[in-house]
Amino acid sequence: MKKALLVLGFLLMAGNAQAVEYHCIATMAADSSGEWEKDRINKWKPGVIIKNYGKVSQKPNTISRCSYSQIEGKRTCDTYIIDHYETTAIPAALMFIDKFYYYRGQVDVQIFITTGVKVSDYIENNGRGTIYRGNCVQP
Repeated sequence: MKKALLVLGFLLMAGNAQAVEYHCIATMAADSSGEWEKDRINKWKPGVIIKNYGKVSQKPNTISRCSYSQIEGKRTCDTYIIDHYETTAIPAALMFIDKFYYYRGQVDVQIFITTGVKVSDYIENNGRGTIYRGNCVQP
């Protein structure tokens, strides 16, 4: 009975999340040519910024895909409205997985949040054959 109540409480906490922002930077990338060298990752600086205001907010949840722009000579981001997001709770591991989807760009991002840990892991499928992995922080 206690375990059932603990699981229920954990799931309710996942559903009542406050507005949160994640800044994620890739530390690993792979595409059809194989795993990227560190120099390539450092050059392009791929990553995402997720702004999640919750399911009932009037503000749209957004995903900003970021990388270095040779034309502008700096890191830039393109921002899109998230079409769907969901949270999966894993009570035994004290973990949540927030999943964000932008359908038109065929992008999905999963953030693995461990309760009590300030840095989270993430994985991004950019929809064009490249997978990024790295770390997220909440500023």
